[in-house]
Amino acid sequence: MVGYLKPFPAAREPKNGLPFYKTKENTEGYVDTEDVGFDGIELMYQKELRGESGYKAFPVNAANKIVGPEVTLQASKKGNHLYLTIDKDVQLITEQAIMDHLATLQSSSNRFAYAPNARAGYAVAMEVKTDKVAAMASMPDYDPNLWIGGISKSNYDSIQPFVNNGTITTAYGNFPEDERNKHPTSIVYMGSTIKPLSVLIGFKEGIIHPGTDYYDTGEFTYGKDNSRLTNSDRAAYGWLTPATAITHSSNTFMSAKIGNPLHSKYGEKAVDVWQDYLAKFGLGVSTQSGLPREYKGANEFKTNKGESFQSRMVFASWGQNERYTTLQLAQFATTLATRGKRLKPLLVDKIESYDRGQLIQRFDEPVVLDETEFAAAEWNAVLQGMANVKVQGFDGFPYPFARKTGTSTQSVGKKLVDNAVFIAFAPLDHPTLAVAVVVPEGGFGAWGAAPIARKNFRRVRPILRPGRRAQGNQRVRR
Repeated sequence: MVGYLKPFPAAREPKNGLPFYKTKENTEGYVDTEDVGFDGIELMYQKELRGESGYKAFPVNAANKIVGPEVTLQASKKGNHLYLTIDKDVQLITEQAIMDHLATLQSSSNRFAYAPNARAGYAVAMEVKTDKVAAMASMPDYDPNLWIGGISKSNYDSIQPFVNNGTITTAYGNFPEDERNKHPTSIVYMGSTIKPLSVLIGFKEGIIHPGTDYYDTGEFTYGKDNSRLTNSDRAAYGWLTPATAITHSSNTFMSAKIGNPLHSKYGEKAVDVWQDYLAKFGLGVSTQSGLPREYKGANEFKTNKGESFQSRMVFASWGQNERYTTLQLAQFATTLATRGKRLKPLLVDKIESYDRGQLIQRFDEPVVLDETEFAAAEWNAVLQGMANVKVQGFDGFPYPFARKTGTSTQSVGKKLVDNAVFIAFAPLDHPTLAVAVVVPEGGFGAWGAAPIARKNFRRVRPILRPGRRAQGNQRVRR
């Protein structure tokens, strides 16, 4: 997230440079001996961190000789300090929790928790009231000291799969180069974590209401070809309401009562309607965090030309036709926690001057990007469903909380793999912290991702006390 620097000449080279540094108006006063931000916060806040170059100016004649005693002197100005919203302790705990749990998944004797190819994990924690990012972990990580004096090719090759910030863009697990295309990247299907939003969309469209009932036989058949889908492990849940459909994670309910009826209502336009709703919750659009190279996700229900529009909607309704970043999932979780307000993720708490520590700017007010209203009874049904989801690792959790697990199935390298996805926020009635976790090839979300979030929540109790927020104690300094 913090990013790194490159020499100014490398940053503006024609092939691998950045447009910002190729524009002369942006780089007036830059010199070839300085380093400039090339990724992450370092690039995002290049102007604030760099400062201004000093200079001396002398009057000269046509022969470029000094002709007068007048000298104009401009002192250099050091760059400003950035105080990040990242909480150091929460960040370190989150990173360690991911690595510890990956080791557990690779060696577990429990068939539900055994995931030998779980080699990477991604987590983002956000304060619900402000959307300030308390932790952003993309693991495995690498030693930044490897870059000092220029990184060797062998060292770069060894870390190349996970150099990128996997919470916002594509990163890989620690696999050999010839194995990488056989495994999913950091951008996976969101799976059943979409189901609270699916139900809300059904409410808004008037195709279901909080008291709607549905008898779940464990199967749903649709289309001219009588295509058939089932719940996980072919479970049949009997009579369901929208709330219990979320709790049990019923694929058939979402398909029969939401995805299929939306297609019947709108035909080919249903995918556009679906896209518009998801965008209001931060899915398929930029989170507007400002981080360079942030990926907007993939709305595959719009692009899968090999599928009928009916099939696209059926699978989209339970999260198997859309792939998003962990940061997008965290913003989605906070939008659920705020009951429909999508807030801009904030990474910087304040900016101060270098020398006197004078406050230049604070970022205290949340920025509302979008807002969607639903009836109180509709929110209560969704939150009730989320509060009763079975999940591992939360025994003794001191707060009522909302959560949704996801097990997203993906075809990679001619085989199907299961990715673990999890979102949660707490406390249930007055949410102050939201978390999203993704573990590619982590198996079931309840086992592969939720325990990571649990450790995160355990260490964030001060943030969870109403009226308090994490104090940004991480400073970026050139």
